[in-house]
Amino acid sequence: MKTITTMLIAVFVLSACGEKSEPAATTVQKASWEEFAATTVAAYYAANPEAAVYAGLHEYDGKMSDVSLAANEKYALWIDGVIAEANSYDSLGGIEAFERDYLLTALEGELFWIRDSGFATNNPVYYASGISADIYIDREYAPIEERIVAYTQYVSQLPAMLQTMRENLQPPLPAPYIETAHAIFSGMADYLLNTVPGLFAAVKDEQLQRQFAAANRDAAEAVALAASWL
Repeated sequence: MKTITTMLIAVFVLSACGEKSEPAATTVQKASWEEFAATTVAAYYAANPEAAVYAGLHEYDGKMSDVSLAANEKYALWIDGVIAEANSYDSLGGIEAFERDYLLTALEGELFWIRDSGFATNNPVYYASGISADIYIDREYAPIEERIVAYTQYVSQLPAMLQTMRENLQPPLPAPYIETAHAIFSGMADYLLNTVPGLFAAVKDEQLQRQFAAANRDAAEAVALAASWL
């Protein structure tokens, strides 16, 4: 799915947190590289909330990326724009020049996976590998009562996301992709149904548990159905 490398984002976060830009002049000026970097990071995380959560930005907890083909193309067009604008910063030196060159290389690779690979329409692993519910279980970044809420919100979107996957994929699909995705989905369904409830058993709030149980059950069923569909 949409995944600019972690190193790329780290580079831009450092850039955005670097020297303060000069006060705006009365005439319209081109954004400084630091401002451009900050805008790029913000837009990236808005389109990739799972990546934001992994980066520790928990205001994105519970949110899921839009996997529709329309959203995919919108994201690709955004990358086109970022590449064009980054290329206009042609007088940078030192670390800023490195950042720009790294960004361009990474985004060109990103466009390959989005457009040229055809994965959005022929590879179910593209979707299976993008599901990121584990962070709410594996990372104790907040009390478990907060994490179960975020987890519940996230997995409640899985049935719709997997339906979108089915609408996007255009059979016949390559057998290796089917086999790999089937294995991922089958294992995930079993994990959701039989392991995750025990991991949230410490939550004593009955309402949270009821909401979690319903969403988790529906998610497990949807994942199992996706495996069967393949």
